[in-house]
Amino acid sequence: MKRDRILGLVVSCVVGTALVTGLVVPATFARGTHAQLPADALARDEADLAAAINVQRSTSGLAPVATDYTLTDVARKYSQDEVARGFFSHRTPDGKSVFDLLNASGFS
Repeated sequence: MKRDRILGLVVSCVVGTALVTGLVVPATFARGTHAQLPADALARDEADLAAAINVQRSTSGLAPVATDYTLTDVARKYSQDEVARGFFSHRTPDGKSVFDLLNASGFS
């Protein structure tokens, strides 16, 4: 169960970073504007990704994963921090790991 929650965080981080940095954007979002995606578009894309992951999990006989909003919040903030401070790493420039950020959020 905890492994699935951490997998969800990793997926959220990757997708969040891709969406916030413009690596992946909905077709309706204008490219080259450097503006942040509207929250509803971001949530829609995250829901679509979770649904696609669950389809694949189902075909492999695995239970579906569910969105954890604490993890989603941590992932979004992390990807926004990556953009704001210009880094792309599993550790922040000040050496914090995702587990440090999860602990600080109260996630258990």
